[in-house]
Amino acid sequence: MVLLVGIGLNLSGKKTMVTRVEASGRLELSDGRVVTLAGLRMRTPGEEKYEAAMFLLSQMVEGREVVVSKEGDTGYYVWIGCVRQIFGPPNCSQGLRVNEELVKVGATERR
Repeated sequence: MVLLVGIGLNLSGKKTMVTRVEASGRLELSDGRVVTLAGLRMRTPGEEKYEAAMFLLSQMVEGREVVVSKEGDTGYYVWIGCVRQIFGPPNCSQGLRVNEELVKVGATERR
């Protein structure tokens, strides 16, 4: 029984919904958290490719179920396309890590 309680209380790796993408690139989640994507320098308004980066990020995550995972004090990694499991966190091995995809297409840069 202790094992099940531990699994139920684990907030990292739990599916949640992105309700809004802020102008700064931070994500507002359905559970009330506002998270920053780890390891990225998001573009700012007026900077080249800002609109394209915000459009891509919004299209990838807004209104979708995601899995978030805390990365130290630097922010969160966000996955889309994870498979539900009955016990434990969702399996994201076939999903896309939003942080990495934004870097791959040149929408943002690593810190």
